[in-house]
Amino acid sequence: MKYEYSFVLTEQDYLDFNDYNINSNPVFKKRMLFARVFIIWVTFFCSLWFLIQAAASDNDLRIGFIVAAVAFLILGIIWFFSAHKINRGGVKKQIRKLLKTGKLYININITVCADDEELTECTPESETKYKYSIVERIGVGKSGVYIYIGAVQAVVLPNRVFADENEKKELIKFLTEKMTRDMRPNITIQE
Repeated sequence: MKYEYSFVLTEQDYLDFNDYNINSNPVFKKRMLFARVFIIWVTFFCSLWFLIQAAASDNDLRIGFIVAAVAFLILGIIWFFSAHKINRGGVKKQIRKLLKTGKLYININITVCADDEELTECTPESETKYKYSIVERIGVGKSGVYIYIGAVQAVVLPNRVFADENEKKELIKFLTEKMTRDMRPNITIQE
């Protein structure tokens, strides 16, 4: 059996993949949780220090220390709830910068073929073949299917290349069967 998809990889496809990767990568999730908890503890202890200073100071400085303590607490809470969104924005900004400098390939014709032996990705300048044994996992996101061949490298298949949902499911089943020959398949579905 052979599946073949030809499409133009757009900037939005690239951003969607990176957004999916941020939301599904366990290492990234752990680092974000650590950063959020660390910052909230730092702001809590700074606020506590300001309150202790307020209690030990005269009336003129007391209000300033209390205001500083409340400001630190508010900033810590804002950071805790918005850190993920801020970080995603930073990643998107970095991607757009790489796109502008021409270090990422977008708006090019890509053909992806999945046959019984290998997965092939062709662009006008290159042809890359991947044995199914190196496929680490398959990610299914809102915007497409991502066939991971590395921790953060994947063959991107946007949803628009599939005729319908059944065709996408058939491809995932096919890839899963090919992966099972060499390893246990790892499929991440993000709704």
